[in-house]
Amino acid sequence: TWDSMQKMMETEDDFDTFTKKYRRDINCLTDENRATRLTALKKILAELQKETDLHSREKLFVNLLIKPLMHIFEDKVEKHRELAIKIAVGHIEKFGFSKDCALLLTAIIARLNNLPFPEPSEEMRLNLLSLLKLIITKNEVEVIPFVLELCTMLSKLLLDTNPTMKEECASFLVLLSEKLKTKIGHYCKGVLNSLFQNTKHQRSKVRRLSIRAIGDVVRADHAPPLLKEFLPLLKSLVNDKITDVRNELYAVIKEWLTSFDITYLRMFECDFVLILLAGVGDESPDITTFSVDTLE
Repeated sequence: TWDSMQKMMETEDDFDTFTKKYRRDINCLTDENRATRLTALKKILAELQKETDLHSREKLFVNLLIKPLMHIFEDKVEKHRELAIKIAVGHIEKFGFSKDCALLLTAIIARLNNLPFPEPSEEMRLNLLSLLKLIITKNEVEVIPFVLELCTMLSKLLLDTNPTMKEECASFLVLLSEKLKTKIGHYCKGVLNSLFQNTKHQRSKVRRLSIRAIGDVVRADHAPPLLKEFLPLLKSLVNDKITDVRNELYAVIKEWLTSFDITYLRMFECDFVLILLAGVGDESPDITTFSVDTLE
């Protein structure tokens, strides 16, 4: 109808008016002068945070801001990349993650999916992983087309020399296994390989969180058969010197015994029982009790 057409035209006019105060700064994001880019990023971040027209703010991000931001993710200046991530975080916290933002996922994965990492800063790599965690928390459905790339990326990121990154990646995999349990199983061999490497790390928290992530990843649909080639490494974990790490191992074994279907149980039951028998002779009374109870 004429009324609805007129309303649409008015809405477009309103949006054009709204964007005027941002256009110059958005254009400056591709300027060769680093000071110009920095000023533009600061202004955009500040303006968006106090914006009251939320509909126009959301539209601005999707229609005009997302592509220049992707370029800033590759900016040589770390501060610029940090501000670009903050702008993206602010948008997703406020509006969630829609299909229109899928380009962001492409940009994040590109920064983390090669060795050496295209993103050279440890802190920025952690910030990008936090952004990924926010995205999957808000809308896991839009992440499904990227599952293969995500798992490939995580298999590399788990081998980051920074122990904090190893821990954060393991925690991220627990979330990914929960949100996309039916989707990730086929793609986790590389992830499991890296997680098992991290079970030998000198920091006990890295080892414990790696075991926890292994427990959740292996419970994903179609993932249990991948465990077969890692059984020698799994069995060696009964010798870890830290009780909390061994506790995590036995908790995971119990979860597998109670959640695997009959086909997978037949495949691994003997191996799991052998691990629990080692637990019966553990120096920790709690682990001994837990292992005996589980065997019964």
